[in-house]
Amino acid sequence: MQNAKVISIVNFKGGVAKSTTSQFMAYGLAEKGYRVLLIDLDQQQNTTYTLMQDDLLDIEKSIYDVFMKNGNIKDTIYNAGSIDFIPSVPDMMQIDFELQGKPDQPYRLHEGLRDVESDYDYIILDTPPASPTIIMNALTASNDCIIPVKADSYSLNGIGLLSNSIKPVQKYTNKNLKIVGFLLGFYDNRLLLSKGIKGQLEEVANIFETKIFEQTIRNAVALSEAQAMKQSIFEYAPKGKVTDDIRVFINEYLEGEDNGN
Repeated sequence: MQNAKVISIVNFKGGVAKSTTSQFMAYGLAEKGYRVLLIDLDQQQNTTYTLMQDDLLDIEKSIYDVFMKNGNIKDTIYNAGSIDFIPSVPDMMQIDFELQGKPDQPYRLHEGLRDVESDYDYIILDTPPASPTIIMNALTASNDCIIPVKADSYSLNGIGLLSNSIKPVQKYTNKNLKIVGFLLGFYDNRLLLSKGIKGQLEEVANIFETKIFEQTIRNAVALSEAQAMKQSIFEYAPKGKVTDDIRVFINEYLEGEDNGN
């Protein structure tokens, strides 16, 4: 059986919809019939709060236990409707300190995923904005990396730092890591600002030797409303325009896989 493809959703800048992107990508792939595991790596627990709001105090095992080698990863998995999910906990903020100097530091997540990689078609990693150890682990464990970018004037801040993190991973710990592309969100094609950001991003994409996904994700309150209602966007607004955006993006990603792009 083929092992899961692991996809990191990464950007050092906060507020660019990494968690939202991780969630809609996981549920979007599940809608197409794929077996999906979503993992929250962020100590802020945004995805965990959305998917387990009523059970936050009842989390006995989490992704922290995987990093610390406390038992089997299968014991950390919860069901969240059409996908499976591994929650985060505030203890994740200690990972940089806990693993400092450990020879297997970049490989903890990669090693943990081995026990479940044949159980899924895709594993989606929702990463924190600033934790070098966690981000290195995510990139080392991943086949693909998608970089969400918000269409605003500060959107490109931190992209240089991200490049400095990705290049050592590709050189030393995961030579097969592929930057699949930039996903532009909060997009409004009526605004000159959105169009200007897209133009700047094309220059950045060339530096990363990647592309910008043709499909953008519009700015839509339905995404926040769905999270507040603890529903996927596909349940909350199955016929919404932003949901259509997401479906087109998922198809674009999958077509890129088929074409080897």
